[in-house]
Amino acid sequence: MNNSELLHAVYGDLLPDQYGWVAAFGADPNKAVGAEWSGRIWQHKPGLTAWIDSAAALNTFFMPSTLSGLDEQGRFKRTKKHFVRLNALIADDANPADVAGQLSYNIETSPNKHQLCVLLDRDDPDCADRPLVDLVMQSMAAAKLIKADPSGNNIVRYVRLPVGSNTKQRPSGTWQVKTQHSNLNVRYGLADACATFGLSLDAIRTTVQQKIERGPSAGSGTDYAALIAALAADDPNERTYHDPLLKLSSKLVASGLQPGAAVEALRGLMLNVKPAEAAQMARWESRYHEIPRLVSSAHDKFTPQVKPAVEPTEQGLLLSISQLRVITASVRWLVKNLIPSSSLGMLFGASGTFKSFIGLSLGLHIAHAMSWAKRKTNPGRVVFVAAEGGAGIYRRVAAWHQAHKLPETDNFSICITPLLLTLEQQIVQLRDAIKALPTPPVLIVVDTMSATFAGDENAATDIADYLRMLNTHLRAEFNCTVLVIHHTGHSASERPRGSSAIIAGLDFVLGCFRPNPDANSALLEVVKQKDGDKLSSQHFELERQVLGKDEDGDEISSLVANWQDLLDMIRAAAGKLAPVEQKIINMMEPGLVVSEDEIAEELRGTVKDTSIYTTRRRAVQKLSELKLIVPCGNNLWTRRIGPA
Repeated sequence: MNNSELLHAVYGDLLPDQYGWVAAFGADPNKAVGAEWSGRIWQHKPGLTAWIDSAAALNTFFMPSTLSGLDEQGRFKRTKKHFVRLNALIADDANPADVAGQLSYNIETSPNKHQLCVLLDRDDPDCADRPLVDLVMQSMAAAKLIKADPSGNNIVRYVRLPVGSNTKQRPSGTWQVKTQHSNLNVRYGLADACATFGLSLDAIRTTVQQKIERGPSAGSGTDYAALIAALAADDPNERTYHDPLLKLSSKLVASGLQPGAAVEALRGLMLNVKPAEAAQMARWESRYHEIPRLVSSAHDKFTPQVKPAVEPTEQGLLLSISQLRVITASVRWLVKNLIPSSSLGMLFGASGTFKSFIGLSLGLHIAHAMSWAKRKTNPGRVVFVAAEGGAGIYRRVAAWHQAHKLPETDNFSICITPLLLTLEQQIVQLRDAIKALPTPPVLIVVDTMSATFAGDENAATDIADYLRMLNTHLRAEFNCTVLVIHHTGHSASERPRGSSAIIAGLDFVLGCFRPNPDANSALLEVVKQKDGDKLSSQHFELERQVLGKDEDGDEISSLVANWQDLLDMIRAAAGKLAPVEQKIINMMEPGLVVSEDEIAEELRGTVKDTSIYTTRRRAVQKLSELKLIVPCGNNLWTRRIGPA
């Protein structure tokens, strides 16, 4: 990857009035003067291409944004005023191990310092939304992924090119920039690029509003960047805290951000500018502790009072039958006759039964407003707490979208931060992050209980505390269904591991089982259903999806859980069976494993001895293709478990 190749991948085909920006100089970047940083426009011209590709001995930089237009003097300018779109989301001095997704490139810009890039989809409208991109840059700075620019010009900042030198003075001398990884075919939308670096575009988007109906405290036209710059002035003596915090709290709340999320956002800003000087600490601390009051006042001013759907009765807590009918007249099922709405349930299974894949399939179907297991769903936002999946959850999500030929949705939010939901502080942190989403969820999946539980699974009181926390802070808070994924014990695979209080405290319990350990299939059983009849077993096949290759050429893949209608499959296949094939099916009692030699013996007398093995091979192959039998060892077969 040379410099011009990267620049073409970044900017694409520029229109005549559009341009990028590059710079190359030999001075120490920390001592370079304005003229050296000024650079020049980039438009893929041959002379510029030859110049930038031959600058390996210089500091080489480019701007990830496309610009357009001239200033008042008719000159090209590298300013945010001329911003057209962001072409790449780039983190400076970042740790590649923290990335949750694929990178377009990774270059080592100085010893053990990495610049990580995700190229952006040129058709994504979010990349051309300047206020949104501006806040993305501020969020990157707050997360210490880039260096904060107090002037708010990070959307037109410079980053290093892959071929060049870092001439910053160091004992080891000049550092030659090294490309550690490059795949310029990797492109994401802005939302997925943000998620790659651990940021939520949905949460960032809530603070963007072009026109906010402001009261007196939000009446200033000062934008976010200027207010943050006032908090983060280089000289602590020149920083102002109260007025920027007052205006920022009003802006955040007026734009729809939940109070808890607004408090956390402002605290994050303040912690980022915490002074080192003892003389400044008292002033900083007084303003830091004032944040909840400022946000509360803003919330009272900008949040309309919502009238309850049902007025309380004269008896207070007691409801009449007619009022109860009104309250319970809403959608009852999240998945018709299988998973109730506004409930607390569990999906359990032994290791290797594909329970997490099935839970993910459920969530993505609901997020995409699709029926699941041939049953109507109540669609909406889904939050998936991947406490065990970590960054690997992205591959599973990508594989599901690839298998269903669907674009990725903004209706599915993922938490990969390990949280102990038995600790009130941490479950409140999750609750407040969910509150900051544009819409409340209809489903929250917690994968798994053991990864989010701090206590004794065999102690009924500890289990009761855990379920109470989930009920109070998640289910009741958002009037949604909470599904906890859990393991089985070592000796009992028919029930979830731990105290009997687990099943007793849940509205529904689903069990995930793998009847044939050699087949990529699973059965979903209804173990408990408080508000309906138990359904028959639901069958899932696990399909492998290849997503691409890594830098070593090895395939990157994941599994996708696909529901199978066994009854329809058996009915459809029944008319396609020849007498020999039906004879093989009849010899396989449910659960019985037979060898290919036994099948050959069963066919003896039915076909000529000279053709027994050919007939057996063809019949077994056809039955396998029709998914009526499955392999369970070397030359061993069994009938697929399905409806009687």
